[in-house]
Amino acid sequence: MTSERLTGTRLSDIRQDLTWTFGDTTVVIENKGQSIPPDLVQELLGDGSVSNRIAATWKYDGKSGMLRLSNATADGQKIAKELVIPIKPAGQVRVSLGSRQYNLSHVKTSDP
Repeated sequence: MTSERLTGTRLSDIRQDLTWTFGDTTVVIENKGQSIPPDLVQELLGDGSVSNRIAATWKYDGKSGMLRLSNATADGQKIAKELVIPIKPAGQVRVSLGSRQYNLSHVKTSDP
């Protein structure tokens, strides 16, 4: 995995409408007008909260294979901690991010 592989991409969950849209420095996690699945919110935030949109500044740490999200907000509310989740390639057009697998497609915007 590299930062270059993520920049300008949209990761779409292989089972539902959940997406991660990566710009040059920011990422937005959404589920097409529905709440982000509780297991992903738990994996990211470590609590039982409900969120429709998480936005953050992202950085990929190649040494640890972790995606680090800082300056994060959940539905506009600031998240005080850095969010960290494992990420690795899963073939040419897929990425495993935490416990979910996503299809990877390129988008034209630099930041969502």
